[in-house]
Amino acid sequence: MSDFLKLSNTGTSNLSQGERSAIIQIKNWDDVVIKPSDKGGNVVIWPKILYVAEALKQLTDGKCYSKLHHDPTSAFRESYNSIVQDGYHTGLLTKPEFKALNNIHSRTPTFYMLPKIHKNITKPPGRPIVSGNGNLCEQASIYIDKKLRPFVCRLPSYTRDTSDLLSKIENVKVPSGTILVTCDVESLYTCILHKFGLMAIRFFLETESDWDPQYIDFIVSITQFCLTHNFFIFNNKFYLQQRGVAMGAAFAPTYANLFLGWWEANWVFNDELTHYTQFVLDWFRYIDDLFFLWTGTTELLEDFLHKLNENGLNIKLTHTYSTHKIDFLDISIYIMTDGVLTTDLYRKPTATNSILHFQSHHLKSTKKAIPYGEFIRLRHNCSDHTVFVKRAKELMARFKDRGYSGRMIKQAYHRACGLKRTNLLLTGQKKTQSSDECIRFVSTFNNQWPSITAILKKHWHVLLTDITLRKYLGEFPSTCCRRSPNLRDKLVSSHFQSSSGTSNTKLKGTYTCGHCKACKYIYNLNSVVDRFNIKHEVRDFFNCRSESIIYLITCPCGKQYVGKTIRMLKDRLLEHIRNIEQSNIDASNNTKMTPIARHFHERHEGKSVGLKMSGLSKISLGLRGGDLDRALIKKESEWIFLLNSLSPKGLNRSITLNAFL
Repeated sequence: MSDFLKLSNTGTSNLSQGERSAIIQIKNWDDVVIKPSDKGGNVVIWPKILYVAEALKQLTDGKCYSKLHHDPTSAFRESYNSIVQDGYHTGLLTKPEFKALNNIHSRTPTFYMLPKIHKNITKPPGRPIVSGNGNLCEQASIYIDKKLRPFVCRLPSYTRDTSDLLSKIENVKVPSGTILVTCDVESLYTCILHKFGLMAIRFFLETESDWDPQYIDFIVSITQFCLTHNFFIFNNKFYLQQRGVAMGAAFAPTYANLFLGWWEANWVFNDELTHYTQFVLDWFRYIDDLFFLWTGTTELLEDFLHKLNENGLNIKLTHTYSTHKIDFLDISIYIMTDGVLTTDLYRKPTATNSILHFQSHHLKSTKKAIPYGEFIRLRHNCSDHTVFVKRAKELMARFKDRGYSGRMIKQAYHRACGLKRTNLLLTGQKKTQSSDECIRFVSTFNNQWPSITAILKKHWHVLLTDITLRKYLGEFPSTCCRRSPNLRDKLVSSHFQSSSGTSNTKLKGTYTCGHCKACKYIYNLNSVVDRFNIKHEVRDFFNCRSESIIYLITCPCGKQYVGKTIRMLKDRLLEHIRNIEQSNIDASNNTKMTPIARHFHERHEGKSVGLKMSGLSKISLGLRGGDLDRALIKKESEWIFLLNSLSPKGLNRSITLNAFL
C-alpha cells in the first residue's frame, strides 16, 4: 500500500483548461438534450422543446403507456416480494436466488430516447428506452433472461450476429430468379401484447423443457409481473407501460426473440401458409430484422408479405426486396450470375467516423489493436478480395483522419491480408469464459497504470504465500483496465430534467440555525485538503437541520473523524456530545465507547470543548430513490480515504468497501 500511496495524484491531462471550461458550459446548456444517435455513431444536439414533444407524443399513446398520479414503488415492491417469497417457500428458488431476487431498495427507472436520424435528420423520431439500473425488477429480469436465453439459441431462425449469418450463407447457391428479402418488425419491443408474449414463453417452456409445471408457472408469473409493472419517470411524472417490454430490460431481447419464434412456428411456417413458404429457400432473423431467400414470383411474394401482416398479433412488417442486392445488418448481400451469394461491408448513409482517436486516453496496446480488429472485420464481411482491398483503402483514410500512423495502419492491413477468410468464418463462434478463470485486478485507466501494474508484480509473491489465496490467484497478476470517463459520460444523461436542477441558494458550507444546542459546535468549512495535497471545495449548503449528509468532526488536537447520518445533523452531533460527556462513567464501568468518545476521554478529559463539526457532502437520491444508506456509506468511505482519517492518524476505526461491490 505504501508504494501505491507514493504515486503522484497529478498527471498530464488530454484536455486543456479551455476544453474543460467548454465542457462545463455545454453541461449547463438548458435548451438542448445531447444524445448519441440510434445508429451511425453520431452525436445529436436535440432541441429540448422537440425532445419533450417527441417524448410526450409517445407517452400519451394510451395503448402503450398510462400516466400514474403517484410513485407506485412501495405497493409494487410488496407484490413483487410476495411472488419471490412464494417461490422460495415452495422450493422453486434456492437461498442464493432468493437473496438476489428479494428487493429492499430500488431506483425508479427513467425514460429517454435515442434520435433516429437515419429516419429523419431534422425532426427525428425517438427510440424509447427505459434505463432501469437498480430498479425493482432488475434482478428478476436478469434471472428470467438467464433461464430463457437457451431457448432462443435453439430457434430455427436464430442468427447470433453478422458472423453467424456469413457462416450460414457462405456456401449457399440460389436458383435463377431468387429474390433477396428483408423485413423489419415495427416497434417490436412496444408492440408485443402481454397475453401473446406470455403465451409464447409458456409454449417454449412446455414443449422444449422438462421443467416442473409449478416452476414453469413461477417463471411465467414473475415474467408477467415484470411486464405489467414496468413503471418509470419522465420529467418528474410517473408512467406505466401498458404494452410490450421495456427496451433496456435485461430479458427484453430474449422475450422479443421468443415471441417472434412463436409467431414463426405457429403463423409463418404452419400448414395454412405452405403454399407460400414452399418458396422460402432460407429464413434468418436477428431479433426484429428478417432476411430470407424467395424463389417464387414477385406477385406471390407481395401476397405472402400481406398475409404475414394479417396476423392478429399486432405485428407489422415493413419490407424491401431485390433480385440483385440488399442490405442486412452491417453487410450488403449480392446474387451473382452463377447464383453464388457475395457480401460487402454496409455503412448507413448517416454513419460517421467513430473510430477511437489515437490521442484518446487509452492504453497504447489497446489503440494498436483497433486497426487490426477493424481490418479483420472487413476481411470477414467482404467475400471478394477485390472488394476487400477497395474497402480497406477507405478504412485506411478513416484511420488517418483519427490520428493513426501510416505504418501502424499498413502493418494491421498486411496482417489481416495474411488470414484466410474461411478460417475467420470458422472462428466466428463466440468463446465462453472458463469457470476457473483466475481473479483479475480491474481499475480505471490513468497515466499511472504502468506504475500500478509494476507495483502489483513487485509484491505479488506476498499474496501467493497465503495458502487459500494461491488457489484462486495466478502465478502473475492478471490486470484489466476500464476506460476513463469520456465526453459522452460527461455530457449525456439518461435521466431527463426540465431544468438544470441547481440549488436555489448560492451559499456553500455549514451554518448554524441559531436555535439549538448544537449551534456552538458548528464550524463553517469552505474547503478541505486531502492526503494528496489537493484542495476540495465544499459544494453543498448545510445547517443544523440538514439530513442525509457526510460530516467531519475535528477535535482540539487536530484529529479528524468522518461520519454519515440520515438524521438531522444536530441530532447526530448532540449524540456524539452525550457519548463524550458519558465517557468517564463508561470507562469506569468498562463499557464499550465510540471512537470519538474514547479519544476525548483519553486525551481531553471527557470534555467536548473545542469540538467542531462541518458538513462535507449532501446525498440526495431525488424522485428516482434508491439505497440511501449504501450511497452514504460509499461517500463516507471516499472521504475517509481522502482525508486519511483512519486510526492512528485519524479517529475512524475502519473503512467499508462492501458498498462498492
